[in-house]
Parts: sequence; structure tokens; C-alpha cells
Amino acid sequence: MDGIKSSLLSTKAIDIIDKKKYIFFVQKWLDKATLKDTMEYFFGVKIVKINTLNNKSRKKRFSKAKMPFYKNNYKKVIVTVASHDNIQLFSNI
Repeated sequence: MDGIKSSLLSTKAIDIIDKKKYIFFVQKWLDKATLKDTMEYFFGVKIVKINTLNNKSRKKRFSKAKMPFYKNNYKKVIVTVASHDNIQLFSNI
């Protein structure tokens, strides 16, 4: 479970929970097969589909110092669960 960093709980992420889709931030080295096995074992659900998004680092600037810095790279995963399953982390939402 060390590959999954956190779950995303924005307004759009909460809206798609009704469609049995959940969004997580994961480590960049995880592939779909490993992620599917890990999530099915850890959460005890049947995963139907996995979509991955690799976001590259972006250049940002501080307002006063004008010093550039880079935001971190991250990988976002949208997991679709079978219609009869749900993930217990999001059951109260």
C-alpha cells in the first residue's frame, strides 16, 4: 500500500463517486496491473477499469522574489469499481 499517496476529494471527484469512480494520487512507478491487484486486495472490491494521468512538473514563480521553482510530478488514477461494490473510505460522502 506504499504506492498510493492519497485520495482526491474535490467537488468534481465527489460528483463522480455516484458513478462508482474514485480518484487517487499514486507513485509514478505503479503500472495498471500492479495498481489493480493492490487496490482489489486492500479495499476488497472488484475493479472494472483504471485510467491514469501523468502530470508533468510546472514552473511557478514567487510573487516578490521572482524566483522560479517547480511543482512536483504526480500521477493521478481514476478507478472504476463494479456496480455492487464501493470503497469504504468514501461511504460517508
